[in-house]
Amino acid sequence: MTSHLTDEGLSQKLTALGAAKAGRRLLVVADAFHSQLFTDDPATGAWIEIGLGDIADKSIPLLKPFIRAKKVEWVTVPKLDPRIAPAEHGPSALQTSSDFDAWVKHRDKITMPTGRQADITPKVAREVERLAAWRCQLDGCGDDLSAHYVDGATGNYAYLAHIVAASPDGPRGDKVWSSLLANDVSNIMLLCDKCHRLIDRINPDAYPREVLEEMRERHVSEVKRLLDTLAYPSAQILVVGGNIAGQNVRFDRKAAEEAMWERKLRAASTPHTFSQNAGFLWDTATPNYWETLFESLKTEIPALRGLLNGSSRGGAAPASLAVFPLHNTSVQILSGRLLGESGTAHVFQFHRNEVAGKKGGQWRWPDVPTPAPDKFKVNELRAFREGDAEATLLVYLTCQIPSTELPGHLFDGEDFVLPTLEVTVDAPSHAAISHPMDLELAGKAFDIALQKIQDIWRLQRIHLVAIAPSSTCVRLGQKFQARNHRPVMLYERSPVNAPATFGPFVQTIEIGATEVRRPGTGSVLNLA
Repeated sequence: MTSHLTDEGLSQKLTALGAAKAGRRLLVVADAFHSQLFTDDPATGAWIEIGLGDIADKSIPLLKPFIRAKKVEWVTVPKLDPRIAPAEHGPSALQTSSDFDAWVKHRDKITMPTGRQADITPKVAREVERLAAWRCQLDGCGDDLSAHYVDGATGNYAYLAHIVAASPDGPRGDKVWSSLLANDVSNIMLLCDKCHRLIDRINPDAYPREVLEEMRERHVSEVKRLLDTLAYPSAQILVVGGNIAGQNVRFDRKAAEEAMWERKLRAASTPHTFSQNAGFLWDTATPNYWETLFESLKTEIPALRGLLNGSSRGGAAPASLAVFPLHNTSVQILSGRLLGESGTAHVFQFHRNEVAGKKGGQWRWPDVPTPAPDKFKVNELRAFREGDAEATLLVYLTCQIPSTELPGHLFDGEDFVLPTLEVTVDAPSHAAISHPMDLELAGKAFDIALQKIQDIWRLQRIHLVAIAPSSTCVRLGQKFQARNHRPVMLYERSPVNAPATFGPFVQTIEIGATEVRRPGTGSVLNLA
């Protein structure tokens, strides 16, 4: 496979070959702007490829001693094809210093700034720079070029590079189009020094006209899109993320910000994290988990409250929040309770199966139809009876579990022990929340269920089992109105190690109107 060498890389190869007096010969196959170098095999005399190289400031002084010693053979071709064997190019001739200098001079004229940029007017140059936002436009680079401009020296400087060369015999040159496009904005890219050498002198065959035109168009479109986001209202990113059953959450800020752009929002500042529990905390069914978490929440809840009311920012509360939840069910519901509905919170959903590399990653809302208004159902599984004081609320959106797996004080094996409502969809799955409107519709279903339990049945306590996507858990927690909702006992399934076995549902926390409690302990956190 042919190596593509920078000037630095080629100079290292030539240095390794040793001085000209060592007896090694070189063969250079070149067209007008790039070259392929070979050296002889000492044992057989056959040509061994060194690589396609950029003969420039560092390698020229190393190559000239070979030329003066008459150890450089040269073949000039109309267009260099590295796949062709040296013998197929026809006879070579010993290169002279004057001919070599003439080749370098012509090569620089058609590939370097001093030669090609004379065709570009100042007005066009400024427009190219503006469209590029003074960033290198080659895919994968993006270097900031605003601090430097071309001065003829080797370095990482801004360079106005022609896609179709200004000279017909230059890289991607054309007898007709070269002159017509020499001062055309659409034919000029802003590149750093290393990238312009790559496309013109090191590996021009990998960058034909069509490839570079697509790169330029992508870059211009992306710059415009990024700058347009400055007009979007800002939102404070809130990450509700922690260890889930041994899997640590890795928040991708770039993907989150891209997902926000899709919703016409931009990130206001550094993300605020809530309940980012340590890696060793993962089993929500153990007392140690909640005791340790409660200790951290003693500082995290006031910090979140300070963010929401502005006391931690000099009284300036964020206009809106962009919430990215990926935690256990109980913490997500608790975070929703702390957020409430009085402010503007844009809740995003992590989509497991969206892994195709789209902007926004797995936080991007999929392109799906708007859901039907009656997508979320509120079913009464057991009616209110005289003397009932508590109720069960089941939220089954991800999956629907057999009632026999519920705790015995909620389902006795034959019937529900308490008045029971179920919020569900026709086909529960991880994709139950795939459109922003889903959260609005789910919120309306939660309103109906909570209104029936609290205002119609007038019950004093709610037992909540939620098997639902993260965003829905936050949305459900937002429905718990401060100082005006019944205590809600949350349940989660306890993990087990036995295969094909489901752990029991156990109580985790109870969220009250003004405080959150840990069942069976004296642990209490103030929410007011």
